[in-house]
Amino acid sequence: MRPRLDNAPPMIKRGVKRACGAAVASGRLAGAMGVAMALGRFGFFYLPGLALGLALAGCASGPRLESPSHFGTATHLSCVPYARAVSGVQLDGNAYEWWREADGIYPRAHQPVPGAVLVFKPHGAMDVGHLAVVTAIESPREVLVTQSNWLPHRIEYDQPVVDVSRGNNWSLVRVWYEPAHALGITRYPAYGFILPN
Repeated sequence: MRPRLDNAPPMIKRGVKRACGAAVASGRLAGAMGVAMALGRFGFFYLPGLALGLALAGCASGPRLESPSHFGTATHLSCVPYARAVSGVQLDGNAYEWWREADGIYPRAHQPVPGAVLVFKPHGAMDVGHLAVVTAIESPREVLVTQSNWLPHRIEYDQPVVDVSRGNNWSLVRVWYEPAHALGITRYPAYGFILPN
């Protein structure tokens, strides 16, 4: 039976997370002995069998990052021309400008429909926003999208986007990050959806 980290004392959990985090941050894969040695440095070696078992359980559950070039299809398109081609919404400008430009030309909404363009606001390093086209609705708070350049120079298909806004109005979302095989932790502000005519 595999040991579970969630039943461990908080002090052990912190030690395992630090040991695993240090191994991931250094770019090396930590073997069981490396993690056990790291736990020993944190003073958690008072129960060697438990420490080693918890180390293995804790590291096995963490994300394993892979190169973005392994996912999707290679492209030189940014999100704007790709969204235009896939959705049929014929707007120009940077991604965040589409929301304002669509006013009076295309319907805008705060609930997804297949084929709609999700318009992200500028946020952090994403200073011109982002566009993603809805391919399917999984639930009231989850859609699948196709998008270009979320991963640099890649087109991705059927990637989950989850609404994390308080009012379920898609003003704040989290996006799947394929290299980690997990939902990204960043919460991105969004304007809403531009619906194709």
